[in-house]
Amino acid sequence: MAPIEAYDPDDEQPPAVSDPSSAWISRRWMSESSIEVVWSATDDAVSYEVHRVVRISDSPPDASAMTADTVVHTSDDKGVFIDEGVTAGTIYWHGIRGLGNDGTVLSVGWHPTAAVTDEQPPEPVDVSLEQADGSVLLTWQVPAENYQLHSYQIRRSINGGEAEVVGQTWQLDQTSFLDDEPPTGVVTYSVISYDFHWNLSEPTEVTVELS
Repeated sequence: MAPIEAYDPDDEQPPAVSDPSSAWISRRWMSESSIEVVWSATDDAVSYEVHRVVRISDSPPDASAMTADTVVHTSDDKGVFIDEGVTAGTIYWHGIRGLGNDGTVLSVGWHPTAAVTDEQPPEPVDVSLEQADGSVLLTWQVPAENYQLHSYQIRRSINGGEAEVVGQTWQLDQTSFLDDEPPTGVVTYSVISYDFHWNLSEPTEVTVELS
């Protein structure tokens, strides 16, 4: 998708706006070759631009840093963008700009990011299983080595078949999963922990025969 021409590309500065609101922008994970950028909706915005600039600073750029040359993605709605145009070890700032119908800048936000070379996976979790009232409850402990832990994923396979994802939690203090409609047969559950660099732990499996 080509960048939305929210202003004249010959202009050095983006269109002026009296007081754009602050836009929420963050990142969920990073690797040495990509960064996942997420942002929220802005009232009355009809499109969004994601910008990327190289900046070694603790303070964010100002709105003037958002030009046609720094646009790396456009979208008609809030969303997620995986920026694969990054280099390991480089410090970036990603910015989001919400635009109105006439190209007016309604919101601006920035978040520091870095393409990283960390390939150390999180520690596996210890999982226990309980059956009660036709359901299965999995519980686990936060791993001791949990630096930049990101989320937990729960998978389930039946009778040795392919495992499917049945749950994901982004709340790191939520260390349980209830399967209230478990299938019959020999069911294997596995819990995997992820970090912000999208490294994943070895799965911890528990198996139960359900009838």
